[in-house]
Parts: sequence; structure tokens; C-alpha cells
Amino acid sequence: MAVWYSSDLGWNSGQDVSGEIGSLLANRFKAGDTLVLEDTYQISGANLRLPKDFTLTAVDGGGFDVRTSAKDSSALFVLSDGVTIDNMTFTAIDAPGTGYRGANPQSGTDYHAKRVLVVDGDDVTIEDSAFTGNVAMHVDVPGGDDLTIRSSYFEGGFYQVRLVGGADDARILSSHFRKSLGDGIKTEGDNTDHGPQRMQVIDSFFDHNARDGIDTAGGFRDGHVQNSVFYGNGVSGMDIKSLYYDSGDLNPTKMNSGIVVEGSQFINSPNGVVVTVLDRGNVLTAANVDAIPHDIHVTDSIFENTSPTAGMRAFLVKDGYDITWDDLTFNGEVAELRFMKAEVPFNLSGVNVQGDVANYGEPRNVDASDLWAYDTGPNAGGESSSPEPQPEPEPQPEPQPQPEPEPQPEPEPQPEPGASGGLLFQKTGAMEFDGSSRSVIEVAPSETLQVDATTISFDFNADRVSGRQGLVSKDAYGVNENDGHFVAYINNGTLHVRFQQDSDSRTFSVSNIDAHTDHSVRASFGDGKVALWFDGALVGESAFDTSWSDNAEYLQIGANGWGSKSGEAGFRDVFDGTISDLAIVEGYNVAVVPSEPEPNPVPEPTPDPEPTPEPEPEPEPTPEAQPTIDIAALTGDNELGESEIDSVDIAGSTENVQDGGQVTVALSGDSHDTVLGTATVSSGEWSLNNVDLSDLSGDAYTLTATVANTTGIAQSTESFIFIRPEPAAEHDELFAMDGEMEFNGSTVSVIELAPTDDLQVDAATLSFIFNADKVSGRQGLVSKDAYGVEVNDGHFTSYLNNGTLSVRFQEGVESETFNVSGIKAGEDYAVSASFGDGEVSLWLNGELVGDASFEMSWVDNIEYLQLGANGWASRSGAAGFRDVFDGTIGDVSIVGAGPSDAGAIHEAAMSHGDFIL
Repeated sequence: MAVWYSSDLGWNSGQDVSGEIGSLLANRFKAGDTLVLEDTYQISGANLRLPKDFTLTAVDGGGFDVRTSAKDSSALFVLSDGVTIDNMTFTAIDAPGTGYRGANPQSGTDYHAKRVLVVDGDDVTIEDSAFTGNVAMHVDVPGGDDLTIRSSYFEGGFYQVRLVGGADDARILSSHFRKSLGDGIKTEGDNTDHGPQRMQVIDSFFDHNARDGIDTAGGFRDGHVQNSVFYGNGVSGMDIKSLYYDSGDLNPTKMNSGIVVEGSQFINSPNGVVVTVLDRGNVLTAANVDAIPHDIHVTDSIFENTSPTAGMRAFLVKDGYDITWDDLTFNGEVAELRFMKAEVPFNLSGVNVQGDVANYGEPRNVDASDLWAYDTGPNAGGESSSPEPQPEPEPQPEPQPQPEPEPQPEPEPQPEPGASGGLLFQKTGAMEFDGSSRSVIEVAPSETLQVDATTISFDFNADRVSGRQGLVSKDAYGVNENDGHFVAYINNGTLHVRFQQDSDSRTFSVSNIDAHTDHSVRASFGDGKVALWFDGALVGESAFDTSWSDNAEYLQIGANGWGSKSGEAGFRDVFDGTISDLAIVEGYNVAVVPSEPEPNPVPEPTPDPEPTPEPEPEPEPTPEAQPTIDIAALTGDNELGESEIDSVDIAGSTENVQDGGQVTVALSGDSHDTVLGTATVSSGEWSLNNVDLSDLSGDAYTLTATVANTTGIAQSTESFIFIRPEPAAEHDELFAMDGEMEFNGSTVSVIELAPTDDLQVDAATLSFIFNADKVSGRQGLVSKDAYGVEVNDGHFTSYLNNGTLSVRFQEGVESETFNVSGIKAGEDYAVSASFGDGEVSLWLNGELVGDASFEMSWVDNIEYLQLGANGWASRSGAAGFRDVFDGTIGDVSIVGAGPSDAGAIHEAAMSHGDFIL
């Protein structure tokens, strides 16, 4: 493994070394070698492959000035397994300038087609390097897992980093992406219909990219974005995008699902997060629509608009479902959501698209340079200050395996498990995991598991052993808070079991794990030791102090907790296979499933020819009988009503359990698997009181009570159901715009929506909430109307006129109008207007204003829908408005139901959002 210096090769500053590099790669450079550039040299070429484990590095700002041409799309360097690019500068000196600001740059005109680095191997690292110039791609990854890009700088280029197909488990850390002509990071599918999975983007900065900071057109399944800043990007910070050209695009690896964005900032872009579906091949059907983007969560993030004139939206969801957010901060004028239902006609699109904003504030007006504190690009004056790979931001197994015990002529027996301890948690039977986030089981932290010593046992059978897959975890991301973290996972055929306390850890590893093979694991800590048993044999035991007494992490089954912040839910590296019979028992190396009890040995009688003067023999202890346990029926009949579920008493009895014994009560059903708590046995009775079950949404659940003594474990189950009131009738939501929209009396603030078939219905109820900054003059609120009476097919308008709310329904030359006077500025008003079945009605702030017999329909209504104005200025079927509103309108919805249901719809509308009566 030779180290080559450019000065020893006779290279001079600025020299074109293309031929020399080609010759060295063909004849002299070997796997594991290092080339150190001591200056900047010119280079051109195509597909120059760096061999396995090769390092290309530089000192004193050295690197390559890359010569490119308009149409040459070849790679400059192709990177094999284990290649490291360190402290390098790559400058595309012939490429067009970086001033282009459009959205559709052209190859050959706006950028050259060259790809500087093409990754064609696993475990490639690019760190402390800089890439500038408008080329097609600085880093293209058409194949290769476990790519790491760290502390690197990218400016210009169409896609700065592209990941294609099965380029899984990439880590983008502390890197800067700016002024791309397209996107900072782009994902795409490959010709085998696979997409990148489990990408991490952490501590990175995306600014002034022409389109998006991150575009996930090829999928971002189980991706994680954390502590990153998106500033001034042309379209959005992130565009979570799914494209469907044929059925291959339904491959689960290409899904945009299981995505977590946390601790990040989205500033001064038209949109923070966009979720897009483009069904180019009419692939989506009712049977496969669940493939569209879903299971996306944004948390603990800031959305900020410092512009007094330009608008910003936190979320633009064109299609998708189960897209949620919480703990957000909005600074400046930021709209929360626009949902479009743009290309997916099925009802699933739009389900559970919602969230909470915790804080509203003024713009901070912080300079972009103050938002992000990482240094990128080559280190000044020399090579990377840390030539060895830096620690990953998430826990990694130690590189060296634990030493095997010294061989002995007569091997000592392995430590046998001790007596069974108290059962803390149990999940019996086989649990199936399919590699998707929805199959993962997460259990919230509880005091039950805050112990100093425990034994974790389970069996597993992996459907595949490639990549990294979590098995059982009580862990979280980072090393700032590590209170007894534990994780067991597979990585490319090797089982790793890791115990961590603060920044210290012990890892046991077992290689050659086969797919479709049953394996058993027993891991234990306590008494200053940690140990692992695999398939019944001791792998290793080590002195190490760790405890769960302060562990406040979620328990993950079928995943790795490295995707969560400490104390919060979240995971990554989802398992594909089965995990069975998980049990967590208190104590170091204790039995989980005890064998048949054996009586304590009675000493053989010894001859005693003389009587003992004062015989006081102590009786031998009688072996404790097997325990039993029972759960009483909840409320006597295992049927819980709505009024009972927030304070439930769970009780039962035991036999052969001493006073003070602990009963663990767990709940399962409807994707809930959680420990409700522990109860103490007293005189054979136990109870867990005032348990709140109000957050359960299903209908049927099972309670499991578990108790143990020194000879065994007993369980009892009891099933119960919820008796819920009949739900209100569900109606099709034809249109919705959640959140608050600001109108300033100017035409630019009005929202006009073209007519669609969705609103051509016989009956509808239109609801919204408004708050007027002024009530003088005439101001339109919501309108689906036009000028004149010659073409009036179910026209509707609502407006204020000098303190009076008017709501008008019109069919032909006939009309019905409801008026409410006394409307005041600065107050919230909830409106529901309804028509259908020969009636019209108006509700305001929970009260029926009036109803009337009137035949009206929107079946032939082809007018634009105006929000914040009145459509009377438009010709029928054309855009146009007048009487612009000054104030806010929020939570606009149109539901396909008429006046008979309008009261219930109005009540639901008032409970939505922040309406205050």
C-alpha cells in the first residue's frame, strides 16, 4: 500500500496530468494505495477507475482543474469499493458560469454533461472536499451502498449529488449544497425499478438552489433529514416526489414513505416541503394507490419568511396521505398548508394530512452564514486533520471483535442462567416484519424497564441479511444523551449487539448469519458485566458498567432506534423477517423460560451415633409452586363505554406469589403494543387503577398480565371491546384548504381556482372561518359566481357589506339571500352555507341563521372559485373578481352533503383549527 506524492512524480503546478494519471492507474497504482496532490493540476479523461481502497487526497488546497466539453457525459473518475476522496478540490474550469436562475437548464448550453465522480462500489467516502462548476453532476451514484459524504462543499452543477437505484444507506453529513441549476441532492430509480433507501441527511445546508434542496423522484424510503437548513431555494427545501410511468414504479423500494424530518429550518423559499405525485402512465388504481407518498413526519422545525411581500407556504401537498407535523415554529408570514389532490382521484389522497404549529413569531432576519456553523471543503494548509474515518453521527459497532476465550484443554462450562427474575416485558409468538416502517413495533418508555440489570432474549429469522437491519433496540441518535443504550442489528450478514454508556461502548459480533435460518439471542448486562449468547453458546463476556435506570428511550422491535432523538419515537434500518418470543427479565444472565423446577438438594443423612444435645434442625425449604394469575373482566362484562375509557381499573388475583410480587400489565391490538404499568400483589390480589385508554381508536384489544416467582412465569389474557357511539355520517370532502390565508385588500392576495368536475354536484355544504380587518364597504369572502343573470347555473357568493354578512344562492333569475348584521372587525366567524334536496341554509357560529325552500345545484356550475373576493367581475366560465377582502379566511372546506347534514358539518368545522367563539 504505497503512498505517492505528486512532487515525486515530477508534476508541476497547472500541468495537464491526464496521460500520467491514466498510465499510473493502468500500470502502477494498486488497491490500498494513496495519491497525495501537493498542488493544482489540470485533468481530462473518461472513466478513470480508482482501485479498491484507494485514497485520493491533497495538501495546501491542491486538486484538479477539470477540463470538460458540452456533450461529454462520461465520468472523470469511477470509484471502486472503499475508495476515499479526501481534502480535494475539483473545479470545472471550462463549464458555463453559475449565474443561471431558470428552472429548466439545458445540457450543453447552461452546463456541461460531465460527471466528475461516479460511485461504483460500496463504502466510498468523500470528505473535506470542494466541487465547483456547472457540470451535470459532481457525484453520481448509480450503484454502491453505504456512501458517506462529509464536510464537503458543492456549488453549481445540474444535480450536485445524484443517487440512483439500489444506492442504499447513504450518509450526507455536515455538507453544503448551493447554487445548483436544478437540485442539491436528487434520487432516481434505475432500470430494475429500485430506488435508494435509508438515506440520512444530517447537519447540512442547502441554499439558493434553482429548484429544490432535495428532490426524491426516485424514492426516499425510510429517509431521515436532521438539523439541516434550507435557505432561499427556488421551489422548495424538499420535494418528496413519486413518479409513475409503469407498474415497476410501484416497487416498495421506490416509495416515499417512512420519512422523518426533524430539527431543520426552511427559510425564504416559496414552499418548505412539497409532496408530489406525477402519474405519467396512468398506473395508479384503487388497489395500489397506497403506494403514493405516506408516513411522512416533520417535527421540531422552523419555517421562516423574512420577505414583506413574497409569500411562503410550509407544506404544499399535491397528493399523499399520513403526512403529519408537530412542534413547528412559524416566523413571519407563513401559510401552513395547501392540499391540491392534483393527480390522484382516489379518496386515500388527503387522509391524515395535518399537524400542529407550536409557536408563531417575527422573522429573525439572521444572516444565512449564522444559521449553520460547519466548515466544509479542504482543510487549510493540509490533509484532513483526521485521516482516519470520523465517528459516524449515529452509533457504530466497534471495528474489532471481542477476543475469543483462550482455548483450554478442559473447557470450563459456560455460565448457566440463574433463577428466573421478574418479567419486565414480553411479546410472545412470531412477529412478522416486511422491511416497511408500518411493520415496526415501538413501545413507549416506562419505569418498568428502568433497571440496573436485565436479560434480553429473542429468536429471529431474517428473510435477507444484506444491508443494516435493526432487531431489538432501546437506543437513539447521537452521543449527547446515552443512558444505557442498547441495540442488536444485522449488517451485511453479521450480527452486532452493542451496549453503550455515555461515549463508551462494548460490541459483540457474530459473522456468517444466514437468511431463512432460526437463531436465538440472549444479551445481558448488570453487576459490571455485559455478555452475549448466540444459539445457546456464549459469544463473549466483558467488564462494562451500564444500566437502564436512566434510559428513557423507546423500545423498538424490528428496527434500530438510531433514527430517533433521545426520549422520542423514531427508528431506521427496518428488519425483513420474523422476531419471536421477545422477553426482558430483570437480572444479569437469568433464565427467561425456566425449566421444570427442581427441589433444593437435601443433604444425605450422616451417621450420628450420639444424639445431639439440643437438636434444632431447620426444615429444608419447600420448592415454591408454579404461579398462577387471573384478570377480572373489565367493568364486569369487558365492554367499555365512551364515558369509562379515561379511568379504567384493571384487577385480578394470583396464587403462589408472595406479597410484593410484581404483575406486568400489557395491552395489544390495533397496532398498539405497550406496557400499561405494574401492580403489586397483596394477599393474592392486585390492581392497576385509573388507567387512561382514551387515546385508543380501535374496537377490540387484549390485556396480558404476567407474574413470575422463582420457579416460573404465569400469564393471563382478557379481551375487551369499546362500545362507541355511532359515528356521524361521513361525507365526501370535495375541496379543502386547511390553515389560515391572509388577504390584504390587494388583488395579488386573492386565490382563484379553476372549475373542476369534483364540484359539479347536486348538494354541498361550504364552510369557512373569517376574521375581517375592516367591515366597511363590500368585500367578497368565498364565491363561485360570475357577472350577470344570463348564465346562472347554481351561482353562490358570500360577502360583507358595511358590517352585514350576506350569503346568496342563485339559480337562473331566482335567488335566496341570508343576511346577518352586526359583523365586527377583529372577531372570528364560522360560516356554513348549504344547498341540496330543494333547500338552502346558513349556519353562523353554531346557530342556524335560516333555511328556505329553494332549488339549486352546482351540476352545471362552471365558474371559478374565488377565495378573498367576489366573482361578480368575471364572465361566466372565466377568471375575474372584484371586492377584495381585507383579513383572514381559514379552514375552507366543501363537503358533498346538503342542509339536512349541515348542522353536524358546521359543528365539526367549528372544532377544526383555532376557531374561538
